[in-house]
Amino acid sequence: SIKVGDVSSSKFVESMISEIVSEQKILHGVINNAGIGGTPGPVINTSEENMQKIMDINFKGTWLVSKFAAKIFLTQRSLKPLRGKIINVSSIAGLEPMPGTGIYNCSKAAVNSLTHLLAKELAPTITVNAICPGYHVTPIYRNDPELIQKYWNAISMKPLLRRVGTAEDVVGLISFLVSDDSNYITGQIISVCGGVVLH
Repeated sequence: SIKVGDVSSSKFVESMISEIVSEQKILHGVINNAGIGGTPGPVINTSEENMQKIMDINFKGTWLVSKFAAKIFLTQRSLKPLRGKIINVSSIAGLEPMPGTGIYNCSKAAVNSLTHLLAKELAPTITVNAICPGYHVTPIYRNDPELIQKYWNAISMKPLLRRVGTAEDVVGLISFLVSDDSNYITGQIISVCGGVVLH
């Protein structure tokens, strides 16, 4: 199910999870993909309002969805060996801060830390992992080669694979993480960045 709303609202998130369970009868997993970039520039120039908005959507939203989903997962005792999966979409900015992208770096580092914490607290019946995309272009840019070239020229740390990523580069990993093939993987922060960050 796909739901649209404010993930920083506890009321909305709780209602959304309840609706999905009511419709589907069971909740196998959640993918925390809501996020914003914020205002570019030095972190010391970030306004308090902008900081709060970024943290509310990128971090608080991930925490709320995970919180309410986990409570449902824990009641699903008939599902074995796992009762549910949480996949957080983070960023390589959470692994290697990028000057000029402000509080966004911090919000994604917080998502990575939350991923590790939840993996430890929810084991052994719920897995929690994060993926960290690098420089990716969304479908909206795909028909604009000039814009993609400008984006590439602006990248200071070029991917080893010499291209920007696409949505297709990410969905395969997400599909794997929600499948039974990944049942023995938890607490991992996995980069999908073409080799920008090595770890």
